[in-house]
Amino acid sequence: MENTLMELLRSARAFAAEHDDLPAFHAGFLVLSFFVAILLNLGAFAFVILVHMALDLVFFRDVQLLSWSRALRAVTRENLPDIALFLAGLTVAILLHERTGIVALGAGLMRSGMEVARGLLLLLPKLAILRHLRSTLQDVSRHLAESRRSANRPWGKVELAWAFIAALASVTLAIAPILLPFRMEGVAAILADELIPWRL
Repeated sequence: MENTLMELLRSARAFAAEHDDLPAFHAGFLVLSFFVAILLNLGAFAFVILVHMALDLVFFRDVQLLSWSRALRAVTRENLPDIALFLAGLTVAILLHERTGIVALGAGLMRSGMEVARGLLLLLPKLAILRHLRSTLQDVSRHLAESRRSANRPWGKVELAWAFIAALASVTLAIAPILLPFRMEGVAAILADELIPWRL
C-alpha cells in the first residue's frame, strides 16, 4: 500500500514537472476552461478574483512588508486586468440581457443574434480570467518575483488601458438604469443572476 502511494506521488510530481511540455495538457485545460466559463456565472469569477487579491495582499503585507496603502495599490495593479475584464463582462451582461437593455429593443432574428453576441462577449472575459489564473498558478515563484518588481515601477500604457476599461465599464454600469428603458429592479435581478455563484 505504501509503495503504491509513493509511486503515485512520484508520478504526480513527474507530471507536474513536465506538464508544460505536453500539448494534451494545454488542449485539455482549454476545453475545461471553456466548459467552466460557460457553466459558471460572473459571481464565481468575482470570488476567484477576490481570493487572488486576498493572497496578493498577504504577500505584499507579510512578505514584502509594504504599508497598507502601498500594498492595496500593488494588489489593485496586480489584479487590474481581471477587475477590468470582470466589469466589462458585467456591463455586457446588463446591456445585452434578454429582459432589458439593448436586446429588449430588438425583435426576432436580431434578438437571437444579440443573445449569441452576449454569450460570446461574456465568455471572453471569463476565459481570459481563467487563463490569467492558470499562468499565475503554473509558476507561482515567477508570478511573485514579477509582482515584487512591478510594485515599485510607474504604470505603463497597458496598465493605464486596463484602468480606462475598468473606469468606463464602471461608469456605464452606474448610468445604465438612466440610459436604458428599464427599472432598477430589473438591473438588480440581472445582477443577482450574474453575481450569486450558486445561481447557474
